Amino acid sequence: MKLKRISIIGRPNVGKSTLFNVIAGFRKAITSKTPGTTRDRIEAVVKTVSKQFLLVDTGGFDEGNSRMKSLVREQTLKAIDDSDILIFLIDGRDGLLPMDRELADLIRKSGKPIVPVVNKSDLKISNLIKNEFYNIGFDNFLFLSAEHRDGIYELIYRIEELLEEHTEQPISDLSSEVKMSFVGRPNVGKSSLTNRLLGWERVIVSEIPGTTIDNIDVHASFGKKDFIIVDTPGIRKRMRISTDLEKESSLTAIKSIRRSDIALLVIDASEGITDQDLKIANLIHDEGRGFIVLCNKWDLVGNQKTSADEYKKEIKFRLGNLDYAIILNVSAMTGKGTEKIFPEVHALAKRMKTEFSTPDLNSILKKVGIEHPHPMATGKPVKLKYIHQLPANSPIFQIFSNQPAEVEKNYVRYIEKKLRNAYNLKGVPLKFKFRKGDNPFIRH
Repeated sequence: MKLKRISIIGRPNVGKSTLFNVIAGFRKAITSKTPGTTRDRIEAVVKTVSKQFLLVDTGGFDEGNSRMKSLVREQTLKAIDDSDILIFLIDGRDGLLPMDRELADLIRKSGKPIVPVVNKSDLKISNLIKNEFYNIGFDNFLFLSAEHRDGIYELIYRIEELLEEHTEQPISDLSSEVKMSFVGRPNVGKSSLTNRLLGWERVIVSEIPGTTIDNIDVHASFGKKDFIIVDTPGIRKRMRISTDLEKESSLTAIKSIRRSDIALLVIDASEGITDQDLKIANLIHDEGRGFIVLCNKWDLVGNQKTSADEYKKEIKFRLGNLDYAIILNVSAMTGKGTEKIFPEVHALAKRMKTEFSTPDLNSILKKVGIEHPHPMATGKPVKLKYIHQLPANSPIFQIFSNQPAEVEKNYVRYIEKKLRNAYNLKGVPLKFKFRKGDNPFIRH
């Protein structure tokens, strides 16, 4: 059974994102004083004491002429159509505007249960203005202030009542879902790939770099497997971040990597892997996330002399020590190669949870020491005496040595290579910690 979908609908800058953040319990959407900041639909699973539902924040409904406003309007209309319950939000300070009336007519025609809410009611609203709200045909308006969290509990209670009436989904275990995020420079096709995977325009796509401002969580199923897709804002070079909002979007993209199990670095195949791509790749590795490189726009490259295998070799060479990443040549435009994404993500998520046998690890470590001893340091041999896996979301190994500070980076890479040869660890980051001592489990 699917979760009930509850969408917050309203014209721009009435406080939809602020209300979404308060209900969702964390700062998921970027809020701004600039009207129309939220361009895409943003979703979060919300659990109350007894209920669970999918909360959706929509872009502001605006009757404008620009292409972007038209796209946002289409998304809002689709959100209304897809929703089970609608929260209709009005700005109490502005009073009732013509656009509010138009939107009220639109959502009333949908036939969906509606919770009418007047936001920014921290200032006293006169009875005359209150009567104006009731004149648009809704009963039981809730007056609240999302910014100051006044009246939120009443809204949650109203939502729970409607869920009770309309048979909600029981709370289920979502831990089996694999969280995956698309990261990369602006305009490399992250949103287009999301849309291709989902089969419809879930995320607004535009030729304007930086169109996607927020992290957009989308729940998806492939076969019998569940995924959460986080479509992130592009990570721009610091020197190119021109506004506070863009700077915050870059930080949000970095946070999305930390929220994910698997990070998919999207690059422009026609440009190859850039220095900025490599910086993002290192960030993925440092955060210990499963690592896949999606070479998008392969349709612009694949018909040239360069073969797919040759191209992958070039990418691996550029990645250097991060060449363990899975590399897929894909095209969001034609769909070629995109059918491999979900299966690869699922398989990588399973490999990320690999449990390594301590005896097997020590057998490999011993063999490494015999075949290729570590160089002397401070006039003494450097001995690696014991290795075991630490509890973590990705493989981290602790190695005991007589001189842990002297272990060379190249030697660590050699150990990593041997482990990768012994196990199937494509796309899995490996980390090593060194401690002074012998086998910690042998009493002397």
